[in-house]
Amino acid sequence: DAYKGWAVKGMIHALCGEDAQMRYAFKNLQQLRGGKLDPAQIAAEDRMHFCSIAAQLFADLASPSSGFFATNFENAFYLASFPTLEKMLLEAEKMNLDISNIDPVLITSTKEITRIFAEDNFSETEAQAMLDEAGAVLRDAKILGTQLNIEIDEETFDAPRVIYSIGVPFDGEKTADLRFNLAERIAENIKRIPSCFYVTFQPMSCQ
Repeated sequence: DAYKGWAVKGMIHALCGEDAQMRYAFKNLQQLRGGKLDPAQIAAEDRMHFCSIAAQLFADLASPSSGFFATNFENAFYLASFPTLEKMLLEAEKMNLDISNIDPVLITSTKEITRIFAEDNFSETEAQAMLDEAGAVLRDAKILGTQLNIEIDEETFDAPRVIYSIGVPFDGEKTADLRFNLAERIAENIKRIPSCFYVTFQPMSCQ
């Protein structure tokens, strides 16, 4: 049907790295749905590394009672939506909703990272802005879809630091070039460089 057709077109354009065409498809789908956004656009924006847009879509669509919360929890975790997720978890508990299909490790990490952010007065929107810069580097390098890893380093630095590693299909030398490009973009476009959150690229073989 027309609904499925526009959704499929949107995802195909995302897979091809065509953001304008992807959003055109989802705009048409939204019109067919009477103005309602479609959850598939979260995955499409995420696939193309538009972190802030995907995170806002999640916040708009995936309330605990929506039916999309648990199924999109992991995606939102890697969109750095930690405080939003913790708030939604509390809402889900108050509503006695079943969240047993959410990985408990992700739940524990969400709460811990939210605490780390709060101690450094650092927001998820600031983290997402940094990930947007990483996304721009990835799009420039024609990389769509990556391996992601988030770790909490409590030993190396004076305070806990969240390490967000993005796996790329390159060797060490080309990965170093991507890191340099990311550092330049962050220095130019990010007003405050936090101590609690660090974004980097790693060769996939090293993750």
